[in-house]
Amino acid sequence: MARKRLALALVLMLLVVLAALPVRAAEFRSGNLVVIEQGQTIDDDLFVSAQHVIVNGTVNGDLWIAGSQAEVNGSVNGSLFFAGQQLDVRGAVRGSLYGVGSQAVLGARADVARNLYFAGFALSIDPRATVGRDAFAAGNQALIAGRVGRNLSFSGSALDITGSIGNDVQANVGAPGSTPSPPRGFAPAQVAPAAPGIRVSERARIGGRLSYRSPVDQSANIRARPARGIVFTPTPRAPRLPAGVAWLLAWLRLYGSLIALGALALYGLGAPLRRLSERAAVVPLLSVGWGILIILAGFAAAFVAAVLIMAVTALLAAITFGGLAATVLFGAGTAWAFGFTIFLLAVIWGSRIIVSYLLGWLVLERLAGLRRVESIYILAVGTGIYSLAQSIPFFGAVASAIATVLGFGAIYLVWQESQAPAGLP
Repeated sequence: MARKRLALALVLMLLVVLAALPVRAAEFRSGNLVVIEQGQTIDDDLFVSAQHVIVNGTVNGDLWIAGSQAEVNGSVNGSLFFAGQQLDVRGAVRGSLYGVGSQAVLGARADVARNLYFAGFALSIDPRATVGRDAFAAGNQALIAGRVGRNLSFSGSALDITGSIGNDVQANVGAPGSTPSPPRGFAPAQVAPAAPGIRVSERARIGGRLSYRSPVDQSANIRARPARGIVFTPTPRAPRLPAGVAWLLAWLRLYGSLIALGALALYGLGAPLRRLSERAAVVPLLSVGWGILIILAGFAAAFVAAVLIMAVTALLAAITFGGLAATVLFGAGTAWAFGFTIFLLAVIWGSRIIVSYLLGWLVLERLAGLRRVESIYILAVGTGIYSLAQSIPFFGAVASAIATVLGFGAIYLVWQESQAPAGLP
């Protein structure tokens, strides 16, 4: 109770201090559809979380968007930050554009005054779009038909340049004929994958040097003449192992990782690891159900915490507490990263170790009828069985998913039981 009162007092003191300062506060909006109408002006930094965001008006500050689809047709007199599926920019951004998503399109009237940073499946810049300074992109493909004032840097599968680059181009591209990279972590982009490789049309203009890395020389696809020439650096192809050898190495890597982490768990936990496995065996359906719910809730909480950290940092920076903003970002960001790492370790590896121990216990003590088997032998046998099951195509993915929710659900149930007061069921 004392801690809660102290925290409440500190929050109230901060609110009093902020209220006394003659500064503006950021504006927050959310919902299924958020629209900033044409002629409407937002004189603050704007944070939006929605499925569909349409900005036809003016934002006199930074614009932060988290959502499935966003259209920026008006003016942003700060920087634009986007995380979601698809971003369409047809207006002016006076700062820089930072995007993470499946697809980003700079349309006919798009004008990014400073830099463009994009990581995702596809980036497309219209012939009448402009990036004032540098463009950095990483993903499957980048189709550059507009103008980039200074440098272009790309790492991915396919790069097409038909526009103008003021200075240098640095690219790391795939070999023609290779398989395009699918989008990872996002819904599929609404665009067909481009053929791997680099292509520079005769209409393109490059004011500096074109440097590219690729498994093969693609000079035949570079029709334009960069002002400072072309530099090709071959990247060695990864040797292809026979299917049986590749499968064996993958199985050994998984087995070695699980047995090493499992041995550490046995050393640190011992009896609790057996208890976790027994709980998963006694109530498997309940463990699976709780595993699904807690994992989804954990990722949702991590996302909300990250958004809150960014929002608080932006708010502190907006009211000129630059040093405090940096301290809060570093401290809260470090705590968030540590907590999320522990959560991922428990979800990805802890759950598999629990299921591996369960499999070894069922085989050695239940089926074989052995008694008092050392825990390390139970773990070794169970890890071998689980690793073998996960290495089977399709079935392995299903086994991994079941093991994850079953094991993590058992962790939650045992933790919940440990929190119950003594004497209660």
